[in-house]
Amino acid sequence: MTETWGGWRGLVGLGLFLLGAGGCATSEQPLLPDDVATALARTPMRRLETASLRIYYPESRREQAYRFAGGVEACALALKAFSQVHNLIADRRMTLILPELTFNNAFAAPPFAGYQPVAVVPTYGTLDTFSLELGLPQDPVPIACHELTHYVQFQQIGGLGLVLNVLFGETYSPQIGLDSWFFEGLAVYYETRLRPGVGRLAWPYWHGVFAAGVAGRQLNGGDLSALNRDFERGHQYLVGSQFVRFLAERYGQWRLWKLIDVQARAIFFPLWVNVRFWQAYDKSLSTLIDEFAADVAARHPLVERPADQRVISTAGTNARYARAVDGTEALLLADHDTPPRLIVRGPGGDVRLSLNLIDLLPPRRLKIGAPQLTGPLSFTADGSALYFTALDLDATFQASRLVRVDLATAALTIICPDLRGAGGSISPDGRVYAFARADGDRHDLALLDIATGVIRVLVKAAAGYFISLPRYSPDGKRIVATVADGRGFRIVVFDAASGATLTTLTDGRNPVHDGSWADNDRVVYLSAAVGDRGFQVHLADLRTGRSRPVTRAPYLAFQPQVARGTLRFLNREGWRWTLDEVSLPPPSVLNPDPAPVAAFPQAPHATAAIDEALLVLSDQPYHATDHLFVPLLHGPTFTATGRQAFALGLVLAGNDRLQFHRWTLTGTYQFASARPGYGVGFGYANRLLAPYTLTLTGMFLSLHDVPPQPVNAPVPRPQDYTLDKRQRQANVDMTRSFYGNPVTLGFNLTEDNQPGEPTVAVESRRVAGPYLHTSYTAAESTAYAGARRLLYAAADAFVYPATWSSAGSTLTDLRGEITAVTPLPFSRRHRLLLSVSGRAVTGLQNGMRWLQVGGGGVTTLYTRRSPDGPPVPEVVADPLPPNVRFFEPLWGYEDYPIATDRIVIANAAYRYPFIIDWGSASALGLLPSFFLRQVNLAFFGVVASDGQATRHAAAGGSLSLNFAIAELPVSIAYQLARRFEDDRAFVHLVRISGN
Repeated sequence: MTETWGGWRGLVGLGLFLLGAGGCATSEQPLLPDDVATALARTPMRRLETASLRIYYPESRREQAYRFAGGVEACALALKAFSQVHNLIADRRMTLILPELTFNNAFAAPPFAGYQPVAVVPTYGTLDTFSLELGLPQDPVPIACHELTHYVQFQQIGGLGLVLNVLFGETYSPQIGLDSWFFEGLAVYYETRLRPGVGRLAWPYWHGVFAAGVAGRQLNGGDLSALNRDFERGHQYLVGSQFVRFLAERYGQWRLWKLIDVQARAIFFPLWVNVRFWQAYDKSLSTLIDEFAADVAARHPLVERPADQRVISTAGTNARYARAVDGTEALLLADHDTPPRLIVRGPGGDVRLSLNLIDLLPPRRLKIGAPQLTGPLSFTADGSALYFTALDLDATFQASRLVRVDLATAALTIICPDLRGAGGSISPDGRVYAFARADGDRHDLALLDIATGVIRVLVKAAAGYFISLPRYSPDGKRIVATVADGRGFRIVVFDAASGATLTTLTDGRNPVHDGSWADNDRVVYLSAAVGDRGFQVHLADLRTGRSRPVTRAPYLAFQPQVARGTLRFLNREGWRWTLDEVSLPPPSVLNPDPAPVAAFPQAPHATAAIDEALLVLSDQPYHATDHLFVPLLHGPTFTATGRQAFALGLVLAGNDRLQFHRWTLTGTYQFASARPGYGVGFGYANRLLAPYTLTLTGMFLSLHDVPPQPVNAPVPRPQDYTLDKRQRQANVDMTRSFYGNPVTLGFNLTEDNQPGEPTVAVESRRVAGPYLHTSYTAAESTAYAGARRLLYAAADAFVYPATWSSAGSTLTDLRGEITAVTPLPFSRRHRLLLSVSGRAVTGLQNGMRWLQVGGGGVTTLYTRRSPDGPPVPEVVADPLPPNVRFFEPLWGYEDYPIATDRIVIANAAYRYPFIIDWGSASALGLLPSFFLRQVNLAFFGVVASDGQATRHAAAGGSLSLNFAIAELPVSIAYQLARRFEDDRAFVHLVRISGN
């Protein structure tokens, strides 16, 4: 969580490829996610400017925005003071957007290809994970400080990068040449340094998980990779932050910024990372990793369990745990090879229920699911039902659903479609659910009446206070919860009827969290003294106000639950959890040391004051024309035209700050021709009606070109033979996603005119008409196997009326597909894919066949047929423009195109991955990072028919290697196939792809 946008690295890689291959390139598509864009479109926004920041916030959140600005301004000034690059780019004002929605994440995007840098931090969140596992209350300020660290690093641009960005606008940042372990490690380091008392590096969970994972191991560069799958929150965060902390403590944090300074001036920025570390540290990255590994080995040796701590069972890499009064227990877990699954065991350990969390067939109760996306599990007193919150997808936004599982029938029911809050617990009588309800930069303690659905706020928190994980006492009279105030965490006991504070068990000096009841008078909670490796379970007696630790877990104890006189908890061992048990001491044995008591502000409570020291330069309503007509990209472009000519031109791109409007303009002029040509193009996207996105594109090209004389031509062409070509293209479409599934309706016009051109049968070729695309995807995945259960369906329809087409008749192109993936017995890792697809191009005259099946669809490095037959030409539809092509891929026929007008294809494929997960932070000392993920063994069979006498069939297998260079995925596969029809050849194929 709190990460740079997951897609920026791939988009930047594509943008840089386009910049290198064809001058400045850009896109008319806005980059903000659909839910963020929708929240911005639905809420009147304002623009607040300070010395360092430009903040766009909802009009109804003015007081929060000012509090936010005061805290974030301090982070911005501190980060800029640390930085060593200062120029008109590095020192410009930073743009932050605060949408009003449940986003449960945040991101920063770098400048590239016509998009300005931006950070998005939602006004509120609803996940317990932030505070429970990351040590971050759902306060936008520390989350924004994390993202501003990325932002400041992105803006550290010097040397050639500075020149290009000044001359041409937002082109790129050399900082993207560093891997994400440095980006995220630096941001995690500063989220704690800039906001003392909060953040991952101040949080025992973070240290305990790291210690357990690395104990007894020798770390290497691959442990830093974002592609490593051992830690579900990401190695780039966990190991990266510990490595950055090590570098700052041993060599000083100024060297971190020295490295950023060196990177800012790099020309070949993805290469020679080892050298740039040497320039900053006088040591290579490889040497620094070796030093870090030695330090980790010394700090974190293997530690054995104490003799009184017993292992009950394993619990996967990710888990949530609860116990009922009678000893019934629930585990919601996931593992490398296990999808999210709810397991309920009786008091004797017998499995009473095992339930998949994700549905594939509509109507779907839960569309996404993972332990880290769920709140605490809570049993009713009689043990008949289990309640928990689950983060899920609504049509556009995330929703926090309250789920009830009937243990007798295994029925899963959605009690409330959206609590707008984090999880809690059900009252013993099953009538009321207590939870933390989000309200901007505060989380209140709220109660949901199960029968009526009415929500009542029991404790109204002050701004900057966040209540989490409320749990009812066994008698239902009290509620224990964690309260964070921006400086630390406390365990507080409230009266369940009035909301009054009864006692505060901790003073906030030591990290504490996750209180639950041992009985009506005692509470267990997680705590760690300063310097401790991870959380241990503490037991407090409310009658005496005294507490003591009751566990001595080797690395980390988590989610403590008491029943039948014993304490069970999740114990971290390696990269997984185990469920462990210790005896619970009787009340009389408690340590006499008193637990400190502190006050908690009660409602009604004055809202936290706005920072009076904040210098506000302006605060005014936002208009969709803000910055709209200022080009963000203004650079050259060039492209090859005709058969020997080329064209130079200018590309402009821009958008308003909130990306309601995004536009591009391109103009080109053709050289090396007797009669110069020209071209113009435009693109425009509108999101004022988000979640609907309206996109318009158009292009006109007129070129003239004298081709070279053919060698040994029997009849020389006239010297004035010239290619005259005019192209027009226009497209308009409207796109909307429902529950993550896209629907697009549009209209396309494509025209190509080549008068007097002997190489084409039809001089003027045109198609125009409407089209529709829709798809449905539902999947359950694991880290190692990928999609383990999947259902995918898609439908596409294009109609080209005769009056708008040069084909001479009305054409329709119809396609449908259904794909299913299912697990197989004997192993959790292998899977079977079954797919049926059909396509028909109708309206063709004189038996023409313009649908090409096979003969492409992959990037081929090598292919060979045995026996070797004559080359088979691709299918060409002469009356249509050259870029209008009807193509359908076919396994085993990648080198053998088939001409038809309709096809039905049935595929079956088996896949087994062999996991490797090994890598280095710098390959061969000069190249970017390298990570070897896995080897995939696959077998497939395919049958295809055009509905007549013709049939096509093939079978084969492949061996593929998945790896990444600079975290960009690459797959190279060798495939051997045998065609049983057509030429009956054996086909050897080596292909490469980007996944």
